Amino acid sequence: MSRITDEYLMALLKQGNDDALDELYKRYSKKLFIFCRQMIFNSSQQDAEDLVQNTFFRVIKAADRFNPHRALFRTWLFTIARNLCLDELKKKQHHKNISMEKFHPSSEILVDHANNPEEELYQQKKLSAVNECLENLDNIEEKQAVLLYFISGKVFREIGQIINKSTRTAKNKVDSAIAKIRICLKDKGYEIITD
Repeated sequence: MSRITDEYLMALLKQGNDDALDELYKRYSKKLFIFCRQMIFNSSQQDAEDLVQNTFFRVIKAADRFNPHRALFRTWLFTIARNLCLDELKKKQHHKNISMEKFHPSSEILVDHANNPEEELYQQKKLSAVNECLENLDNIEEKQAVLLYFISGKVFREIGQIINKSTRTAKNKVDSAIAKIRICLKDKGYEIITD
């Protein structure tokens, strides 16, 4: 099933194929967890897991309404997750840190620095600085766009669809957020490279 498109899996899901749902969950649950965990400030792991489960529950419930001619499955999926996160944010009315380093494909944060405690300490301080700078972004759409930028592999068209903005606006929000984060990190003595 790993070579089958998401859209075909949705067609199978509409026919009641549980394996199709399992495959979609396998493909997207980790990315959704990261997205939800970072969108909902001060959320617990359980809160993020609940949001992922609720997202897939909505996918099952709305499977008949999914139209592959209107949007890619992943765009539809992240739109559902975004809406659930926004509802949760309205309930909690506070924000959580997001870290671009966790999502950047060339991130060094996953490198094992156990043999070099100084490097590990430096990476922890750098991650903390990134989180502080992201927390200082006051525009929720910029936070969403930056998070989606690093999760979805820099696809501005999809980011725009998910945050209900044009492709150009999505790119501008990402660029604006990155510029603000760079300035903040520079003030803290760090530089971030995103390209």
